[in-house]
Amino acid sequence: MFDTTDPATLCQLLNSYPLPMFAAERADAHHAFRLLCVNTAYTQCSGLQTSDVEGMRPSDLMSAEDGARVESRFAYCSKIRQTLSFEEARHLDNTPRKWRTTLFHVAMKGAAQRIIGLSMVQSDQKRPAVILTLPQRKPNERSACANARSKVRRALIAYQDPAQGFGASSAPAANLPALKSEGRPHD
Repeated sequence: MFDTTDPATLCQLLNSYPLPMFAAERADAHHAFRLLCVNTAYTQCSGLQTSDVEGMRPSDLMSAEDGARVESRFAYCSKIRQTLSFEEARHLDNTPRKWRTTLFHVAMKGAAQRIIGLSMVQSDQKRPAVILTLPQRKPNERSACANARSKVRRALIAYQDPAQGFGASSAPAANLPALKSEGRPHD
C-alpha cells in the first residue's frame, strides 16, 4: 500500500489519516533519505507543506545537529526493518518543539528504502497537539484522538511482515479500518 511509486498516490494515502504523517525515501543504503511528502495534519502541526519539503533532506529543514539525528534514526529504522518510536526536541523555523515520532519501515522493490513517519507535537501536558474537534466526554471515555492513534497503529502493525517490513502484505488497502476524526470514538 505505502510502497506505491507514484508520489501523488502516496500523499493521498497519507491524507486519509487524521494524524500528522510524512514519507521519506532513499535510493539505497548509500544515499541520504529525502522527504517525499507530508499530509495535511502534519502541515497543520508544523506549518510545512509537501511543496516545502519534497526532495529535501531533514538536515536541509532544521539545524545540522537535529537533521543528522533524524537522518540516523531513519537509517536505523530502515536497517532493522522494525517500528521505531521516540521523543525528541526539534527546531523548525527556530522554534523548539517536543515531538513524539514513530517510524515504520516500508518494503520496496529493489534497493530503495522508504520510511513512513507519524510525528506529533507534544504540548506541555504531554498530549499530542493534533487539531481535532472532540465532543464533550465522560472522564473514563477514550478520546477520538486516542482511538485514531490506536487504529492507525493497529492498521500499520497488522500489515507489517517482520521479514520484509511495512507494506509487504498483499492485502488490499480497502481492508484497512476507516479512521474518523469527528464525532464519538469508534471501534
